[in-house]
Amino acid sequence: MKYLIKNIIYVFSIITTSLVLINCGGSIESVERDELISTFESNFGFSPPKSVKEIKLKNWGLYDTDVHWLAFTYDSIVLSKIISNEQNLSVVLNNS
Repeated sequence: MKYLIKNIIYVFSIITTSLVLINCGGSIESVERDELISTFESNFGFSPPKSVKEIKLKNWGLYDTDVHWLAFTYDSIVLSKIISNEQNLSVVLNNS
């Protein structure tokens, strides 16, 4: 009897978790260059120069949790500009 109850709880928890993840979560990957440029600007405070040829953005959400991934090509000038605009990155760079 005890074994049966454990198995029922185990199966129920797997089914519930699966349903929550399937029905309530989702991810979107942006491909519109204008939206990607806007996201770059809002994250770093300047428009991406011509050297930033590729930008990738992926948004994932589950209930009230949002995660954003932003990846892009860059050169040393872009990296320096990002670090100089972000105080926390400057502190980390100086202490590493």
